[in-house]
Amino acid sequence: MWVPQEEKAVRESRDGGLSDLAGPGRGRRAPGPAVHEALAPWLATGRVALRGHVPWEAMPAEYAAGDIFLFPSSLETQGLATLEAMAAGLPVVAVQAGALPELVRDGESGITAPAKVHGSFIVFS
Repeated sequence: MWVPQEEKAVRESRDGGLSDLAGPGRGRRAPGPAVHEALAPWLATGRVALRGHVPWEAMPAEYAAGDIFLFPSSLETQGLATLEAMAAGLPVVAVQAGALPELVRDGESGITAPAKVHGSFIVFS
């Protein structure tokens, strides 16, 4: 769920937008104290919410409430979450890894950024 680039994106956001970070899935490691500490100013003001596990049946409403879907993980092989977001009409920003370049068409359904290039996700999103 958590990568350092997400913290940087929140820190550098100029529009006062809100970030709702859902995940991890069941049985996966939750964000640790370092994540909560890094995001403390935004968590305190409600600008960022760490949602934790969201049941599958609630996901359509979660996608519908969003404005954009950010997927910085290069470990996704099938792209199911990305397909779900696209089905909900969300533009996608994702890395060029696994099936994602086949799903996300730059300039049409979203934007892709080079995988494993430090900072590229922030630059492209």
